[in-house]
Amino acid sequence: MEQFTLSELQLKIKQSLYGSFPETVWLVAEINQLNENQNGHCYLELIEKYPRKGTPKAKAKATIWAYQYNLLKNYFENTTGSELQSGMQVLLRVSVEFHELYGLSLNVSDIDPAYTLGDIEKQRRQTIDALKNAGIFDMNKSTYLTVVPQRIAVISSEKAAGFDDFEDQLLNNEFGYQFELELFNADMQGKRTEKTVIEALDAIFERENEFDAVVIIRGGGSKSDLAAFDSFDIAANIAQFPLPVVTGIGHTRDESVCDMVAFAGLKTPTAVAEYFVNKTKDFDQVVTLAEQRLAIATKGLLAENKNAILLLQQKFSKVTHTGLAQHKQKPLMLEHALLTATRKVFENEKALLNKMASKQAVAGKFYLHKQRNILYNMQINLKTATEQCFNKQKHQLELLSQKVNANDPYRILEHGYSLTFNNGKILSNTEKLKLGDHIETHLKQGRISSTISQIHKT
Repeated sequence: MEQFTLSELQLKIKQSLYGSFPETVWLVAEINQLNENQNGHCYLELIEKYPRKGTPKAKAKATIWAYQYNLLKNYFENTTGSELQSGMQVLLRVSVEFHELYGLSLNVSDIDPAYTLGDIEKQRRQTIDALKNAGIFDMNKSTYLTVVPQRIAVISSEKAAGFDDFEDQLLNNEFGYQFELELFNADMQGKRTEKTVIEALDAIFERENEFDAVVIIRGGGSKSDLAAFDSFDIAANIAQFPLPVVTGIGHTRDESVCDMVAFAGLKTPTAVAEYFVNKTKDFDQVVTLAEQRLAIATKGLLAENKNAILLLQQKFSKVTHTGLAQHKQKPLMLEHALLTATRKVFENEKALLNKMASKQAVAGKFYLHKQRNILYNMQINLKTATEQCFNKQKHQLELLSQKVNANDPYRILEHGYSLTFNNGKILSNTEKLKLGDHIETHLKQGRISSTISQIHKT
């Protein structure tokens, strides 16, 4: 049987690997972990997952040495607009290395950014297709935005420069329009972006009736910083939100999926502020124009009908004078008839009131008599109940008094018993007594003072 030492076995493995991989190879993998050390070296953990399960199928360590890492990093970021990071699919040129002490590792010498761009775009396309297949892609675009939106819920980071720009542009607009803003704080980059933005949307949903629209804004950033806004979960929440959502996420070149599904997707926070100012300005101009048209129309009507009004005025004056002349005596006759009718009505009402007063007096006496009888009966019942309660409580007190007297310690002295005190307290055992203590014994007749010389504990 052939035997090997460990180092011999490792050497054979190394020779076999180098024989199988004499040169570099292109490797497709996902970055599971990425760490840069202080010397500038980059250490990667690469992973391959099962497509459906998402669980690891294979893992390997890889290294990009500092002299190579700076070149590859700048090349990748300039090409893709994103930093190398965990969760990213990459195509790497690697050489297989095997060390007797450290085992298998891969040395990275090149990276193909085009592959990563294709994968990002593929995932983005899959998100868009999923939203469309679910029938929610255009839902937010069909929501109603009020003519003058003034109550705005803002999802942003309170530390984001984009939020300060938006607030200043909106609240200090040149036209003096008034807006109400409320900030719902959320992370605008990093791993918590998706979670915190959805939580902010949920909080606004609980107070839906308090707002006219929702704004999601942040400053600019790299594609990797803004990658969360291509996620299905954020986009689905925006698409199905009952209020219009306006985005100003900061993509200067590309449109995010969230921009696509929002009511309006704008490039910058400043553009979002201008959007709301212009909405109000448009309405203001419509109202101003309507006022001007109304004033012109009114003046025209007055000018056209001036002669007709003067003619009607003359006819009315003539008819009035004629009527007054014909009916000059009529007001006196009407005055007399009105006076007579008034007196008659007054006399009828006076007789009716007297009749009602008489009936009310009789009814009042009967009511008072009835209430007096009720009060009398209540008085008798209250007196009886009080006496019964008093007698019952008196009996209870007598019973309690008997019990107290029966349990009086001094009553037992009459039966030949005694009570022993130490410092004014009745003794029930010898635990706290010591030699030399003074005690006092109470009998039926007289008291005995003693000094303890012996203690017997049972």
